[in-house]
Amino acid sequence: MGQRKISWEPFVYGGLASVTAECGTFPIDTTKTRLQIQGQRIDAKLSQVKYNGMIHALLRIFKEEVNVFCGIVAGIVSSSFANPTDVRMQARSSLSGKETMVRAFHDIFRQEGVRGLWRGVGPTAQRAAIVVGVELPAYDMIKKYIINHHIMGDTKETHFVSSFTAGLAGAIASTPVDVVKS
Repeated sequence: MGQRKISWEPFVYGGLASVTAECGTFPIDTTKTRLQIQGQRIDAKLSQVKYNGMIHALLRIFKEEVNVFCGIVAGIVSSSFANPTDVRMQARSSLSGKETMVRAFHDIFRQEGVRGLWRGVGPTAQRAAIVVGVELPAYDMIKKYIINHHIMGDTKETHFVSSFTAGLAGAIASTPVDVVKS
């Protein structure tokens, strides 16, 4: 029996479609949620009406919290460029002590072409977007909580705890994509 060739296109196109859909719906979903929770009497921090509508909320969030968007874009771009070293080098089980990254690039390119170097880029970029999209706001929220509740001051220890917890949150959020990517 001959081996059945598995087509890579559905995985790449599916991953790119997921990333595109998430990039399009995330700002809308964030804005919707912010509009829904503002003006609450239960939580004093949310009692103030901050947004005058969907467009105003979207613009204000973008202006005040642009670091999340920039981080997501940076994560997608950097993981896309690094894809050959991230996914393909890890997947190569026959690495000898003499094999270099350049040699691995050459072998993959020779056997599979340029597209082979970026196999799996969809899930890799999606994972990066999720990690950065979770870690940046988690870090800020945890640090502010620790400082505002006088648990610790603005110290190295506070930044360490915030970074560690944000990293854990990013790892948990990206686990489903990691499983698919692997």
